[in-house]
Amino acid sequence: MPAYKNDAGRWYCAFYYKDWTGKRRKKKKESFATKREALEWEREFLDKYAGTPEITFATLANAYLESAKLRLKPQTYYTKRNITRNHLIPFFGDMIIGTIDRRVINRWREELLRAGYKTTYLRTIHAQLSSILNYAMEYYGLPSNPSEDVGGFSKHTIEKMDFWTLEEFQRFAMSALQLPHHIMAFYLLFWTGMRVGEMLALTWDDIDFETNSISITKTLYRLQKTSYVSTTKTISGDRTIIMPRFIAEMLQDYRHLSAYTSEERIIPITRAALLKKLHEGAKKAGVKEIRIHDLRHSHASLLIKAHCTPVEVADRLGHKDPSITLRIYSHMYAAQRTKLADMLDDMRK
Repeated sequence: MPAYKNDAGRWYCAFYYKDWTGKRRKKKKESFATKREALEWEREFLDKYAGTPEITFATLANAYLESAKLRLKPQTYYTKRNITRNHLIPFFGDMIIGTIDRRVINRWREELLRAGYKTTYLRTIHAQLSSILNYAMEYYGLPSNPSEDVGGFSKHTIEKMDFWTLEEFQRFAMSALQLPHHIMAFYLLFWTGMRVGEMLALTWDDIDFETNSISITKTLYRLQKTSYVSTTKTISGDRTIIMPRFIAEMLQDYRHLSAYTSEERIIPITRAALLKKLHEGAKKAGVKEIRIHDLRHSHASLLIKAHCTPVEVADRLGHKDPSITLRIYSHMYAAQRTKLADMLDDMRK
């Protein structure tokens, strides 16, 4: 590893190395004050960058997205595409992927933290970066994934989870709901725990009034102002929900009011329309504003208050595993633990 001095008295290094394709290349770097600095730069280059892909992050990301488009559901692909274009390419785009290290990723993380995003969204963004760099390892010979060395955003940050009590829901329903499809939509969400896309995809063929059951097999989503029906979020999302009898009776009355065929959607409105009604109705009823997804949390709260086990809650909500239920709702089960201890005290008496 020799170093050389030029006519101006400055040091430079010049050497050969193999790139990530195995091709022999020459590298030269000039203007070092000392021979030692030139040799250190050469050593660092060979340790960190020789053998790594010489493509930009933007090129890599677009190749990843083209591959992802072939294997992902459209709504999942568009989410990944938007995160990549909005939060990854603007920062990493022109960088050669072999130069992206812990220090670079930490600078990127600091920018995101200053932007004030929620921890759950930050983890989603970080997971997308990790997926792209894993793709580079598999198809472009990137030696390692620096985002995994840095780690994700803290998993211990407790996100605010809002939900309505039964009293709050009843105040909302009595004050704000007049149209039949609004009434039916919000009652289904609150009393069954369905995801909003699952509820909007329902047809009358999914309802069995003999068993008071709802068959969840699909979800509705919108892209570019067009509605699409797809499979449920996960395999475990396919499930059967048994309705309370009064919800089944409400559905039967609602069916008599509607002129829709069995193949058409039961609730022919959009998520945006529901969200608007939710916010307007909360203000009118004098209850706290929540998200549509928080109606699902509200249902989970009802189940936990009724002493349902994590296994039962997971089955009704369509979670893959009860551990997911416990992770999301562990704070709601805290009171159950106290009651369990009190029960053991009573047994000893």
